[in-house]
Amino acid sequence: MTAAQALAALALVFPGSASALRAEPVRLVVEAAVRHHVPAETLLAACWMESRLGTAPRYASLCGTRLVHVYVGSDALSADIAGRSLARRFGECARWDHAVVSWRWGAGCNADDRTGYARAVVAIARRIERRAR
Repeated sequence: MTAAQALAALALVFPGSASALRAEPVRLVVEAAVRHHVPAETLLAACWMESRLGTAPRYASLCGTRLVHVYVGSDALSADIAGRSLARRFGECARWDHAVVSWRWGAGCNADDRTGYARAVVAIARRIERRAR
Protein backbone atom coordinates (compact mmCIF):
# COMPACT_ATOMS: atom_id res chain seq x y z
CA MET A 1 0.00 0.00 0.00
CA THR A 2 1.34 3.42 -0.92
CA ALA A 3 0.93 6.49 1.25
CA ALA A 4 -1.52 7.92 -1.30
CA GLN A 5 -3.61 4.74 -1.21
CA ALA A 6 -3.53 4.78 2.59
CA LEU A 7 -4.61 8.42 2.74
CA ALA A 8 -7.49 7.76 0.33
CA ALA A 9 -8.56 4.66 2.27
CA LEU A 10 -8.46 6.54 5.58
CA ALA A 11 -10.61 9.31 4.11
CA LEU A 12 -13.19 6.69 3.12
CA VAL A 13 -13.05 4.88 6.46
CA PHE A 14 -13.22 8.10 8.50
CA PRO A 15 -15.11 10.60 6.32
CA GLY A 16 -15.67 12.98 9.22
CA SER A 17 -11.91 13.32 9.65
CA ALA A 18 -11.00 13.40 5.97
CA SER A 19 -10.37 17.13 5.85
CA ALA A 20 -8.05 16.98 8.90
CA LEU A 21 -5.92 14.09 7.64
CA ARG A 22 -2.39 15.08 6.64
CA ALA A 23 -0.26 13.27 4.10
CA GLU A 24 3.03 13.48 6.02
CA PRO A 25 2.08 11.43 9.11
CA VAL A 26 0.40 8.83 6.90
CA ARG A 27 3.54 8.61 4.76
CA LEU A 28 5.72 8.18 7.84
CA VAL A 29 3.55 5.36 9.17
CA VAL A 30 3.40 3.56 5.81
CA GLU A 31 7.18 3.82 5.42
CA ALA A 32 7.73 2.47 8.95
CA ALA A 33 5.35 -0.41 8.22
CA VAL A 34 7.28 -1.32 5.07
CA ARG A 35 10.65 -0.98 6.81
CA HIS A 36 9.60 -3.33 9.64
CA HIS A 37 7.45 -5.75 7.61
CA VAL A 38 4.23 -4.83 9.40
CA PRO A 39 0.98 -4.62 7.41
CA ALA A 40 0.50 -0.91 6.74
CA GLU A 41 -3.17 -1.10 7.65
CA THR A 42 -2.29 -2.56 11.08
CA LEU A 43 0.22 0.16 11.91
CA LEU A 44 -2.09 2.85 10.52
CA ALA A 45 -4.93 1.52 12.69
CA ALA A 46 -2.77 1.46 15.83
CA CYS A 47 -1.57 5.02 15.20
CA TRP A 48 -5.14 6.07 14.47
CA MET A 49 -6.17 4.75 17.89
CA GLU A 50 -3.34 6.66 19.55
CA SER A 51 -3.57 10.11 17.95
CA ARG A 52 -6.05 9.91 15.07
CA LEU A 53 -2.86 9.96 12.96
CA GLY A 54 -1.90 13.34 14.30
CA THR A 55 -5.33 14.95 14.00
CA ALA A 56 -6.33 14.62 17.67
CA PRO A 57 -6.03 17.86 19.60
CA ARG A 58 -2.80 18.07 21.58
CA TYR A 59 -1.61 14.56 20.76
CA ALA A 60 1.60 13.64 22.52
CA SER A 61 2.94 11.02 20.12
CA LEU A 62 1.83 10.01 16.62
CA CYS A 63 1.71 6.31 17.48
CA GLY A 64 1.56 6.59 21.26
CA THR A 65 5.17 5.55 21.73
CA ARG A 66 7.22 6.43 24.78
CA LEU A 67 10.88 6.21 25.66
CA VAL A 68 11.73 6.12 29.37
CA HIS A 69 8.10 7.05 30.16
CA VAL A 70 8.22 10.18 27.98
CA TYR A 71 6.10 10.40 24.82
CA VAL A 72 8.12 10.53 21.60
CA GLY A 73 7.30 13.88 19.98
CA SER A 74 8.94 13.17 16.63
CA ASP A 75 6.33 11.70 14.28
CA ALA A 76 8.98 9.83 12.28
CA LEU A 77 10.55 8.30 15.38
CA SER A 78 7.18 7.45 16.89
CA ALA A 79 6.10 5.61 13.73
CA ASP A 80 9.44 3.81 13.50
CA ILE A 81 9.37 2.67 17.13
CA ALA A 82 5.78 1.49 16.80
CA GLY A 83 6.56 -0.44 13.62
CA ARG A 84 9.65 -2.05 15.09
CA SER A 85 7.84 -2.94 18.33
CA LEU A 86 4.82 -4.42 16.56
CA ALA A 87 7.10 -6.48 14.30
CA ARG A 88 8.96 -7.83 17.34
CA ARG A 89 5.69 -8.65 19.12
CA PHE A 90 4.38 -10.41 16.01
CA GLY A 91 7.57 -12.47 15.95
CA GLU A 92 6.79 -13.57 19.49
CA CYS A 93 3.00 -14.00 19.15
CA ALA A 94 2.53 -15.08 15.49
CA ARG A 95 -0.88 -13.35 15.35
CA TRP A 96 -1.45 -9.65 14.78
CA ASP A 97 -4.29 -9.37 17.30
CA HIS A 98 -2.09 -10.90 20.00
CA ALA A 99 0.85 -8.76 18.92
CA VAL A 100 -1.27 -5.60 19.27
CA VAL A 101 -2.40 -6.60 22.78
CA SER A 102 1.17 -7.37 23.76
CA TRP A 103 2.41 -4.08 22.26
CA ARG A 104 -0.31 -1.99 23.89
CA TRP A 105 -0.19 -3.49 27.37
CA GLY A 106 3.44 -4.64 27.50
CA ALA A 107 2.15 -8.07 28.41
CA GLY A 108 2.51 -11.54 26.96
CA CYS A 109 0.94 -12.89 23.80
CA ASN A 110 -2.05 -14.33 25.61
CA ALA A 111 -2.80 -11.23 27.70
CA ASP A 112 -6.40 -10.18 28.11
CA ASP A 113 -7.54 -7.39 25.80
CA ARG A 114 -9.24 -5.73 28.74
CA THR A 115 -10.41 -2.62 26.92
CA GLY A 116 -11.04 -4.03 23.45
CA TYR A 117 -8.10 -2.02 22.09
CA ALA A 118 -6.72 -4.82 19.92
CA ARG A 119 -10.18 -5.72 18.61
CA ALA A 120 -10.65 -2.08 17.60
CA VAL A 121 -7.23 -1.92 15.89
CA VAL A 122 -7.91 -5.15 13.96
CA ALA A 123 -11.37 -3.93 12.92
CA ILE A 124 -9.99 -0.58 11.72
CA ALA A 125 -7.15 -2.35 9.89
CA ARG A 126 -9.67 -4.54 8.05
CA ARG A 127 -11.71 -1.49 7.05
CA ILE A 128 -8.59 0.28 5.76
CA GLU A 129 -7.53 -2.82 3.83
CA ARG A 130 -10.96 -3.16 2.19
CA ARG A 131 -11.03 0.51 1.18
CA ALA A 132 -7.46 0.45 -0.17
CA ARG A 133 -8.30 -2.20 -2.76
